[in-house]
Amino acid sequence: MEAANGMWILGDSATRIKRAGTYVYESLLPNKIGRQIIRQLEKLELGHTIIACTKTAAVVSETISDEKWAIVRGSYRQVERVADLTAIEDDFVKITIHDPKLRCFETVKSLEPFRDSVYFVASEAAWIDIANHGVHKGTTVEQLQRILQVRPDETMAFGDGYNDLELFEQADFSYAVSNAVPELKARAHAVIGSNDADSVLQTIQRTIEEQAEIKIT
Repeated sequence: MEAANGMWILGDSATRIKRAGTYVYESLLPNKIGRQIIRQLEKLELGHTIIACTKTAAVVSETISDEKWAIVRGSYRQVERVADLTAIEDDFVKITIHDPKLRCFETVKSLEPFRDSVYFVASEAAWIDIANHGVHKGTTVEQLQRILQVRPDETMAFGDGYNDLELFEQADFSYAVSNAVPELKARAHAVIGSNDADSVLQTIQRTIEEQAEIKIT
């Protein structure tokens, strides 16, 4: 855990950068537009789970089933139940949709009226991420590159979903896992093994070893 204190962590769909327990960058979704989006999603009545993430917790409706609650708890440490998501008064870190019926590529189309106000993407059939306008993995990695004075040709990135497309634009060394979506594979510097086989870790380790050999020679 001590080693993690020196790490730069991009979290919450890359809307924030954290180091040594402190957020050094964040871009929040304004409360007003966030509540409008929640209302729009609730009107669809599709039975999906709306996860409204504030700076303190992931907030869900108190009416969700135990099965859906377990899925949310598997992704977030702090989770709260409320009677009305549209009564949240804080700005949102992000809003996430989980649909076990895998309809997110269709559901995301309902957010088109908000395109000029927020960033949204169906990362896969089961998930939609909604963040502040112009904020995604690519822009937040760019922020970190500025902080560390690191160039894209000094950056490695790994991904599997549609929400990684902008990320790959900021890294010359971009790796899509073998079970990634086809569009991401086409944009990647290379395709590696499945993310179920420690392929990301193996690629990082191999790169470090190769760099060490270059320094020795």
